Amino acid sequence: MKTIILIIIFLLCPSSHNSKDNKEQLRQTLSTLVNRIDTIITKEFALTIEGIKGQFQYHLKVNDWEKPVSWQIKIFKDDHIAFSKSQLDTTIDEFFHDIEYVSDCSNYLECKKLWYLEKITRINLDTLKVNDRRRNYFIKVSKEMAKHFPEYYKKTNSPADSVITSFWVENSKQDIILFTLAFAPEGRGTPFLTYYKSKEIIIPIYAP
Repeated sequence: MKTIILIIIFLLCPSSHNSKDNKEQLRQTLSTLVNRIDTIITKEFALTIEGIKGQFQYHLKVNDWEKPVSWQIKIFKDDHIAFSKSQLDTTIDEFFHDIEYVSDCSNYLECKKLWYLEKITRINLDTLKVNDRRRNYFIKVSKEMAKHFPEYYKKTNSPADSVITSFWVENSKQDIILFTLAFAPEGRGTPFLTYYKSKEIIIPIYAP
């Protein structure tokens, strides 16, 4: 607030510029300050069926809404980072001009703000029950996925295939919570993820 007041005083003081120039400069400066965002949104959600909670943390930083946006998502279990993803959205920025790209909006800025201030923070949850007919298929697919997503298993210092095998053994009689995060309005994001309690990591289970 002090910064804004000082800028206003400076711009309104007499100078060699005429008053119209000062007013336009003031308008542009205030518009820039108002449109800047550096905020963190957090929410708690269930990682396991027993009630172990994780904290979803979304950090949005915007210097100019007319330019590509930078964001970061982390999922914490206590003070431990179980998942992290950051991105500068240069490849999708132009798509916000298409009002069908994000529903419930009518122009570029409205669609963009709706996505980055609300919709990107949604966590889609599902439960894979012990008797779920998808389970055997997910076991098979997740073992194949372990070969293609080694970054999820780095913290274990163990081969990914052995980690995913032990996960299914340990949870053979347990319902499992699955979740996905979307990184773009068209649905691009994570595969189905789940929390592996023994290893304190988040691992991929299935990619639709």
